[in-house]
Amino acid sequence: MPPAIMPSHEFAARLSARLCHDILSPMSVLTAGLDFLAQASEPAARAEAVDLLGAGVASLKRRLAFCRDAFGHGEAAMAAEALEERTREVFVDLRAQLDWAVTAPTLPGCAARALLNLAEIAGETLAAGGVARVSTPSSRGWVVVEIEAVSPRPRLRAEALAGLLGEPPGPGPAGRWAQAYFVFAQVGSAGGAVSVDAREGAVVLTVSLPA
Repeated sequence: MPPAIMPSHEFAARLSARLCHDILSPMSVLTAGLDFLAQASEPAARAEAVDLLGAGVASLKRRLAFCRDAFGHGEAAMAAEALEERTREVFVDLRAQLDWAVTAPTLPGCAARALLNLAEIAGETLAAGGVARVSTPSSRGWVVVEIEAVSPRPRLRAEALAGLLGEPPGPGPAGRWAQAYFVFAQVGSAGGAVSVDAREGAVVLTVSLPA
């Protein structure tokens, strides 16, 4: 198990801040929809308000489902089909495109959580668009998850890089660091490793876990 960088309660607070930040966005859409509905009198305006509420509910549902699977606990395996559905839901709110090339039928709990979190981190490196390719290369005795984010100018934020490498967060907001460090800690506790390869035109994030 990797050594703790900070007290568990402080890390929990940082991770909670990230989750709350993500949930507040769809909640604001719901609030706007309710305000719009309360003021709408014409049928067309009310229909538009209902559509806005529906979009907010769908976004909130996607986010909560992702958080449950990406930050949950347990070693129950997840089917690749369910992982693909959850990952595609994440990319609905990102500019990047998802290329799903996972061949393993299922992934153990730790590997599944790592895949979900790394997929989101990779997608966020492609703020101007690009393709994130998720694959599970075969490796004897190991479960490997690889995510390659490709674009002319991918940008892995410094706080996310520090978290993936098990380094302390820098000054300022540390929500992205907490998510990345969660992957590092979970994988390290399971006897695995996280690697980051930032090259021209691509960022490759890899997790290797004992089978």
